[in-house]
Amino acid sequence: MAAFYAAAEEQHAAGVGEVAVHAVVFGLGHNSRRFSLIFHFKTNLALGDRVAPELAFDTGRGDLFVCRVAGNFLNTDVIASFEYAVEVLHTPLLMVLGHQSCGAVDAAIKSIGDGTTLPGHLPSLVEAISPAVKATAGKPGNPLDNAIKQNVLLNVEKLKAATPIVETFVSEKKVQVVGAVYHLENGHIELLG
Repeated sequence: MAAFYAAAEEQHAAGVGEVAVHAVVFGLGHNSRRFSLIFHFKTNLALGDRVAPELAFDTGRGDLFVCRVAGNFLNTDVIASFEYAVEVLHTPLLMVLGHQSCGAVDAAIKSIGDGTTLPGHLPSLVEAISPAVKATAGKPGNPLDNAIKQNVLLNVEKLKAATPIVETFVSEKKVQVVGAVYHLENGHIELLG
């Protein structure tokens, strides 16, 4: 794990904003230790389907503990899953991973911008993602890309502060929480923060 962070910090210091997907598992080895992802993952449209995280990160079955939710936001169920991961499985790394062209974030931007209410339970997604949308409104750059990154960063901070279990593990330096965005066009992971 330390080798991954050293490589990522070295690339970040050199101005390289993206780390190849395979670097995420560098130094772990199959079945040695697990890390968790809050993960909503899509591959490029040419494949037309979602990619299993184990394939994207070149890991074996059971190497990743994955929590999926559209829009990459924390709720009680996801936090409880992460608490299980750190308390029971002794997971050393939690990653909030967004992805380019996230439909849930795009729907939240449109719903907030138009003042429309989406059907069914979809308003709960908009409500959870709205802090990121509002924080990036009017800022330079692509509004969707900005909101995706901000959503990841906000959820990293929320996860770090999740009491009682995750916050304790973070403060005792037993767990690291990081954020990243998966780039559909090249398969790279951009570490944030």
